[in-house]
Amino acid sequence: MESICFSIAFMCGLFAVHRLFLIGIYLWFKHEEKHRLPPKSAGYRPFITIQLPVYNERYVVGRLIDAVCNIRYPRDLLEIQVLDDSDDITSALVDAMVEKKRSQGHPIRVIRRSSRKGYKAGALQNGLTSAFGEWILIFDSDFIPQPEILAHALPYLNDPALGMVQFCWDHINRDYSVLTRVQALFLDGHFHIEHFARNRSGRFFNFNGTAGMWRKKCIIESGGWEYDTLTEDMDLSYRAQMKGWKFLFLSHIRIPAELPIELSAFKSQQHRWAKGGIQTARKILPYLFLSNLPWSIKIEGAFHMLSNVMYLVLPLMILLMPFVLTHMSGSALYLYESVLLFSILSVIIFYIVAGGNCSSVSCSRILKDIPWLMAVGIGLCVNNSRAVLEGFFSNTAVFVRTPKYNVLAKNGLWKQNAYRIKRMSLFWVEVFFLTYLLTTLLYCIKTSTVHIFPFLVIFITGFFYFITLGLKQTVFNRA
Repeated sequence: MESICFSIAFMCGLFAVHRLFLIGIYLWFKHEEKHRLPPKSAGYRPFITIQLPVYNERYVVGRLIDAVCNIRYPRDLLEIQVLDDSDDITSALVDAMVEKKRSQGHPIRVIRRSSRKGYKAGALQNGLTSAFGEWILIFDSDFIPQPEILAHALPYLNDPALGMVQFCWDHINRDYSVLTRVQALFLDGHFHIEHFARNRSGRFFNFNGTAGMWRKKCIIESGGWEYDTLTEDMDLSYRAQMKGWKFLFLSHIRIPAELPIELSAFKSQQHRWAKGGIQTARKILPYLFLSNLPWSIKIEGAFHMLSNVMYLVLPLMILLMPFVLTHMSGSALYLYESVLLFSILSVIIFYIVAGGNCSSVSCSRILKDIPWLMAVGIGLCVNNSRAVLEGFFSNTAVFVRTPKYNVLAKNGLWKQNAYRIKRMSLFWVEVFFLTYLLTTLLYCIKTSTVHIFPFLVIFITGFFYFITLGLKQTVFNRA
């Protein structure tokens, strides 16, 4: 048992060191970035195809099409593909909207398939076969691109070695709830720290499935969109970079998007990302490590694709708490808890730095949200542990989309919307872990083991929040 505990501590410490390493790289290159002038546009005006993959998005598809048609770019150098796989009223809405925009002179058309084979990846690949653009700009239905996005991006595109440009995500409903604030902070860390550090230091990073541009030639030469994993975006990203294509992350171009407001939708999204990341690791890592690329790229790629393995550690940590309290020697317990504390501090530092990039978020707000962020991360451990195990042992890649409701204000109505996910996945497993933690807490109170209280409070808060919010939204049908 003690060897398992030290393996847990080693994993926590290893990822904590890596987290701080990324912060160091970020701070180093962020300082250089301040003194770097953006490239000057040399009149480069490529033909651009905008792809909008859509599946049953009745509440947001109109908002998306409106926003895309407002993008400022010569219409003779632009085409818009609505890749509609819908099987509900969305199709009729799309047809009416596209007809209206075409009558106004917008170069927009609908592309439909006979089946949803390959899900989003299949739709993108199908649209690619008839796309005229040198560059392919992709937006999911929850994004609202600004009219000037291409004007900001064009100066960076005139590089024949450049294969993909990823823009930064912004969040139009960040302040809707604790859940949306935490999601926004998670994504701030992913984009502002991870993407920036990896890209600027010459390591690999990934396209995030939306709010980015691909050179069509890059997609084709890298093998196209494949759908044998749930993260086709990460899969294609690594295949393209391993072939020598350059990627670029533009942190100053931020595209607003809507975050999931429903816990079950958030958990479904996280499950897809975690499972897909592991599936991609199984597919890509052997080729990456056998390549002639530098070890800095190989090691960072492993950390990147295997990061969700840490979710497997958390349930083990919880189950072993009684053993830690009753059987570990004083020195071993001190070392174990010191490593866990170091890991927690690295998380706090990471998200303070990440949140500091958002001018709309105050330092006091970030500090208030970080405990909730850690609690939500704990609450996700059961959901994402299952996803990680499925990623290791399952080849299935059934894409479950995240529903969007176009609800931005706190009093917005969404409870009766058609796409609600009303099941409570793994509810009783989460109840078991909460009960287990409360029992451990009672033991600690009885034995005056106060040093473990801070860890227990974070764990208990995470499971209690997930259980109560799930009951509130699913059983009691309240926002």
